[in-house]
Parts: sequence; structure tokens; C-alpha cells
Amino acid sequence: MPEHYAVAEAPTKVIISGEHSVVYGYPALVMAINLRTKAKVRVLDENKIFVKSLNYGELVLDLKSSSFSGNKALLPAASVAKSILVEEDYNGGISIETYNEAPKSSGLGSSGSTFVSVARATYLALEKEPSYSELFEKAMIGEKMVHLNPSGVDVEIAIKGGLLKYIKGKGSEKVDLEYNLPLLVVNSGYERNTGLMVKRFRESLESSVYMKNLLFYISNVTEEVEKALKERNLKLAGVLLTANHLALSKFGVSNEKLDDIVGFCISSGAFGAKLTGAGGGGAVIALSEEEKLKVISEALSARGIRSFLVRKSEEGVRCWKE
Repeated sequence: MPEHYAVAEAPTKVIISGEHSVVYGYPALVMAINLRTKAKVRVLDENKIFVKSLNYGELVLDLKSSSFSGNKALLPAASVAKSILVEEDYNGGISIETYNEAPKSSGLGSSGSTFVSVARATYLALEKEPSYSELFEKAMIGEKMVHLNPSGVDVEIAIKGGLLKYIKGKGSEKVDLEYNLPLLVVNSGYERNTGLMVKRFRESLESSVYMKNLLFYISNVTEEVEKALKERNLKLAGVLLTANHLALSKFGVSNEKLDDIVGFCISSGAFGAKLTGAGGGGAVIALSEEEKLKVISEALSARGIRSFLVRKSEEGVRCWKE
């Protein structure tokens, strides 16, 4: 039995524009950030999968009986690994340790990033080199268990890194900026429930023709944000981000806390701000010049609200042995 670990790490992300609408085939702008997840995997002779996480504790999955003990929240990660073991006809099991630099349930795509890390490390532990489609497919097993009807954007950005324009079912294209996009991520302190927010958005969408038109409006905003960023017009991009937030609020996926943070950031000098991810909690992103964002971050800290400047991560998933 090998004593070494196969290790993989992948970036988390912020959705700059287009969350929720991306589920319905509209574009989203998504940026990989420098908060990463990591998975350490070691193959075992025993027919079990052991998963250990600092945030969620432990789980043991018996591969023969499919029974498990421990925290059910870790079952998606175990299922990702199990699918690879079955595919590769491996008769033993594995141990998995996961680490996450992003705040728990913050809407920064840590689940998708973790599943990419787990899948890539499991392949490496079995001395296999997966194709992009294999890695995407296996990570999506976990995403579907967590988010029911995910767009795939979190998995895509974790694999590729950078700044992408993503359309469900069509893949992504890289968006090149000749500067570092200054973003402040503000943690609301409220854990979001993605499944609930997706359901709420869908119900709102189906309630009237007006909401369907608003979905198209969000798509147009996303396209305009991309143009503004390419032209380095951060003020216009900020205004558009706020417009995106207001539209998402109409769908019922914001709340008083998120709205308060958005308003505070703008009144403190941000060009614009919006929730990022599913909503209902999680994080807000604010756009401005970097020095101004530092001032806003200090003001938020004085209110007991945690925030941090993030950088774009050009590198997607990477792996090695140790």
C-alpha cells in the first residue's frame, strides 16, 4: 500500500455577474480567486472510503454495503471518489482529507472546488491522467448531490482558473484583462442554502412574464459588465453590478443583511456592489480602486464584518505527490 499522498488543489471563485440566470442558459462572468481548496488522497487495501474535513468532521463509506457513518454532508465528496474507483475497477478504498481556505457556505464555490480537488487527487493516487471531460463529469456528481440543478460554472472555473464567460452546456471562453481587477469580498456571516435559493428563484421566474423579462435583463447586464471591464471602465462596471444586485433582489434571493452590506459599501465609496453566488447569505463583492477598497474593508471591520481583498487566480486545479 503506497505511503505517499496524492494532493490536488483548486481555486474558489466569485461570480461577477450572472448567477442564477446561468442555470437557464444565460452567460455568467466568473473569476477564480486566490482562496483555494485542497484534497489529500491515499489508496487503501480496505474496501472503505474515509473522508475527513475540518469544517464537517468525518465520514466512513463502506464500498461493499454502500452504508455510511458520520456526517452526511461529506457523502458527495465520497461519492465523487467512489465513482472513480468503480470506473478504474480498483478493489480497495481510499482516505481523503479536505481543506478549505474560503469561509464555510459563503457562496464562493468551495463545494465545486473541493469536488474537483478530490477527483483530481483520486485519479493521481490511482496513477491515472483524466481528460477535462472526465474530471468535469466526476466533480459534477458531487455538485448535483449538493445543488440539485447546478450550472457547472463552479466546477469549470475550479478546473481552468482565470476569468471566464460561461454558458451552461456550451462551456466557457477566457476573458483577458490587462490589469488586476480589484474586488473586495465581504462575508455576511450568514450561511446560504443554495438549493433553497435556486428553488425561490425558479418560483419567482415562473410567477409572471415580468420576471422572465427581468431574467433577460440580467443577461444583458452581464454582457455590458464584460464590455466595461475590457475597457477598464470600473465606474460603469460598478453601476452594472449594483443593477444586477437589484434584479436579484426582485427574485427574492437577497435579504436585509446583504442589502445593508451592499448599501454600506456604495455609501463608503465603492463603484458598485452585489451579492455573489446563490444569495440568501454568503458573500457580497464590492468593486472600486484598490486603495478605496482597503478603506471600506477597515470600515466594515469596525462594524464587526469580515472582508478581504481577493486576487484573480490564473491557475486552475493542480496536483502533485507528497
